Amino acid sequence: KWAGYNNCSNVAIEESPLDLDGSIPGAETARVVLDDGCDEYGSAELWRIQGGSHGPAFNSNFPRELVSWLLEHDRSPDESPCSADVNADGIVNGGDLSLMLATWGTASEACDVDQDGIVGGGDLSLVLATWGVCP
Repeated sequence: KWAGYNNCSNVAIEESPLDLDGSIPGAETARVVLDDGCDEYGSAELWRIQGGSHGPAFNSNFPRELVSWLLEHDRSPDESPCSADVNADGIVNGGDLSLMLATWGTASEACDVDQDGIVGGGDLSLVLATWGVCP
């Protein structure tokens, strides 16, 4: 579905599996990437835990892999290296998080960090991934 939103081709590339679930031995998470022919800043990637449950027991690899993926897949055409600093005080912190949560589910342009038209999970991920002093 996301590949369609981003106008990606249907060419799926299987990547090396990841070890993200502590309750399953080995690299149990299959990855399929669709990033051929996508719109600028667009791609789609499916991570599927093989043999897991709906509520996985994420191990310590998960946060590192997730943040790494988010940083490698910048979705924002914003020129600012600190677009998650929604209150423009030079630091991404609780003030920005509070504003974002207060506008959750709305079309607030100031807090829609990933510019997808609504304040939601993508924006939260960007705030957390860029937490700290702006460069």
